[in-house]
Amino acid sequence: MKHLLNLLGALTLLLLLPSCQGQSDVEEATLDLSTESLTFAKEASEQTVTISTNRDTWMAFSPQEASWITLRQEGNTLHVKAEANEMGRERTGAVIVNAGGTQRRISVRQSAADILLQPETMQISFFREGGRKTVSLKTNAADLRVDLAPGTDWLTVESQSRDGFTLVAKPTTEKLRRTTKVTIASGNSVQELAVEQEGSLPYVLPLLTFPARLGEVMQYEQGRGHIMVRVPDGFSSNASYRFMTRSKLIPYIEYQYSQDNDEVYYATRTQCTDISLVKDNPDFEAFLLEYGFTRDHEEKAGKVIVYTKKDFPALLSVVFGTDDASIRTVYLAIQDKAYPTFTKLPMHRQDVFLGSRPLGKLGASQDEVRAQEKTWKSSLDTKISEPGYDRFIPESTTGDREAELLRGYFYTTADAEIPEGDPYINHVQGLQAAYADLSLAFWRDPVGKLHLTREVMEFMAAAGFPFYGTFPGGNEAFFNKKTGKAYIFTPVKEGGKSILEIQCYYDKPSADASAIRSSLERHLSRRKR
Repeated sequence: MKHLLNLLGALTLLLLLPSCQGQSDVEEATLDLSTESLTFAKEASEQTVTISTNRDTWMAFSPQEASWITLRQEGNTLHVKAEANEMGRERTGAVIVNAGGTQRRISVRQSAADILLQPETMQISFFREGGRKTVSLKTNAADLRVDLAPGTDWLTVESQSRDGFTLVAKPTTEKLRRTTKVTIASGNSVQELAVEQEGSLPYVLPLLTFPARLGEVMQYEQGRGHIMVRVPDGFSSNASYRFMTRSKLIPYIEYQYSQDNDEVYYATRTQCTDISLVKDNPDFEAFLLEYGFTRDHEEKAGKVIVYTKKDFPALLSVVFGTDDASIRTVYLAIQDKAYPTFTKLPMHRQDVFLGSRPLGKLGASQDEVRAQEKTWKSSLDTKISEPGYDRFIPESTTGDREAELLRGYFYTTADAEIPEGDPYINHVQGLQAAYADLSLAFWRDPVGKLHLTREVMEFMAAAGFPFYGTFPGGNEAFFNKKTGKAYIFTPVKEGGKSILEIQCYYDKPSADASAIRSSLERHLSRRKR
């Protein structure tokens, strides 16, 4: 009986054996990732991770706090997309990948955005009575510092937050204004605000910043309690904006812009109703000196006094009336960098062709010019050329600043003073050339106006052609009175781009300025563009 029971037990174990073997042989899930860390730049971008697993399906998710991460599964590829980071700090997140209960973690890191520090204004003004002013601030910085310049005891910072801060100024009894700086900083990003508090003196000066857009002027003037009372009428070429001030003795300040450019004002004007406040008044001199203006010279027998300020592109003048005085600033263009100019006189190869009937100097004939231009491998522009004028387009001379875009020749033609058959007919009496680089002769100021460069003025003078004068249409003349030879430099538009055009011709030498000007104007009236 016992033997039988043993046999039955063994048989039971044999039956159970396959079942136990199946459970122990279940394959464990495997999960491998091509990377376990991703680093993104601050801009929005996408990266991929390759998933290797022995399971038919897998899934990925990002914790809720990393809402800036977007996931997309495609086959065995996981697409991880990070939104643009607009915050001024680095951010981190994670992606969890799961397959058959096995998990892997991908750490995600994204660079910080450039720190934005944008105060609503860069200049703050307080009345002499003191007061509070709140400065709004746009920033993506997490940590922010607002500091006053060392030694500032009349101003304090209150109510600081990421949205802005409040400045509190104490009253002042000082005659002159007092100034300080407020520094806003986060990491390596810094903004510096200028703060001033008016003194007891009644004088008012304009915003002394160049260039200054109209919006900046309005913000500055309204910030110091001035009210706009006049705007342009739309009919004048000049746009004047007048603000009523808080001073009874200097009741207004007026800024003048050109209608086609509000980048910078070119003049300002105020009126002082009491001449004794500005004429021979040490308080007024001290007031101007505090702003950096010193007396330069007098004009019109002392009726006008001109003041200058170092590196400031405007002159300040006081014009005395009978009982009152006008205080004006006028924009003064100052070239602030060097502009390389010509190394040889313009059109030096063409110069041998130039003649002049009044001087008895026979120029090259049209046939001679065309033959020479052919050897220079230029082509005749038949669309522009006409009787009395030829235009040639040179072959490409890329990289040469002094290479001509075009060369033109003016020929003498018959008219009321020159009869048919005259030997000078169809002979050169004027030269023309154009250059792609306008800065060979002109520079553009913050107002947008063009001026001859110091370099071209010095070069032409050294070559025997001192500057003679400015003519209508932006024509700048250089003239040699001994030879009667003139060069006219003009900025022109060609295909929407500003280029330099130069013309050259002879006229009778003359010491009479009016005769020279009349002759130059006559030549300019015949020009061809």
